[in-house]
Amino acid sequence: MLARALGAEVRPGESKKIGFAPVEISAPEDPILGFLAPGVEALHWHGDVFDLPDGAQHLASSEKTENQAFRVANAWGVLFHPEADLALVEAWLGTPEMIEEALEALGDEGCAALPEPAALVVANASEAPSAIKEFNSGE
Repeated sequence: MLARALGAEVRPGESKKIGFAPVEISAPEDPILGFLAPGVEALHWHGDVFDLPDGAQHLASSEKTENQAFRVANAWGVLFHPEADLALVEAWLGTPEMIEEALEALGDEGCAALPEPAALVVANASEAPSAIKEFNSGE
């Protein structure tokens, strides 16, 4: 949404990206995403891609999606889900529309495997900046 609001093109990607895959962080000094540098295995759950808005700082990319995150002033646009932990993945998989989307993209086996890598996210949680911790706690 932020990319579109800033005038960048947002369009459907080649396919839906659902599952855990590496994300490269290109700005280790970033106060929100920098702690994930040089990279992280993160949840992807998106079908759209976007161009980088004018004046934006590129923050992250993945093998299949060039623009995974950016920053403009004090606003961040993030396509991947650094906040995703086991509780969030289980909640999403408990939502009929989300499970339908995951089954369509991943099939039964892939969908059943989603919680396993999400459980590992807890190991990185202590290093997360307060903004991500607050997002996860609902504060």
